[in-house]
Amino acid sequence: MSHFRRSGAPENRDSFSLLVLNVSFRTTADDLFPLFDRYGDVVDIFIPRDRRTGDSRGFAFVRYNYEDEAQKAVDGLDGRKVDGRVIMVQFAKYGPNAQKIHRGRITEETPKPRGHFRSRSPRRRYQDDYRDRDYRRQSRSRSRERYEQDRYRVALLHIEALVMAKATLLVGHLLVK
Repeated sequence: MSHFRRSGAPENRDSFSLLVLNVSFRTTADDLFPLFDRYGDVVDIFIPRDRRTGDSRGFAFVRYNYEDEAQKAVDGLDGRKVDGRVIMVQFAKYGPNAQKIHRGRITEETPKPRGHFRSRSPRRRYQDDYRDRDYRRQSRSRSRERYEQDRYRVALLHIEALVMAKATLLVGHLLVK
């Protein structure tokens, strides 16, 4: 069977998947196959790719038919240097309890608030401090400041143009007399 795969979780639930983290972005399945094959019969190697760029995402999945082969691979390859990087090898977890992976490393997901919650208290705790420090003015974006500055400059240019036009009329009026 080929050691290339196209998509996600294994169809065969009887196999044991290993998650290989911190894989170099230039590492291919052909590079990983000889390393993992010496611990047992490798069913499949899958290196996820970025959909937009096609580049490796920095981790891989290796599948074995037998748990003892997979455990030997974890024991033998975890912490080993491959393509200049120290890889981490562990049993993969699929589904909603799986760990989130970003650029070859496990990331801890911070819980996001669901919906918009408002305080039921009648006023903010430190509302007076909030007003005194003038946080609103500090938090405005630079584009807003530029907009205000540009608006002011346009007004000045408009006034200058009016003054120049009146001066030209006045000079023209004086020359006619």
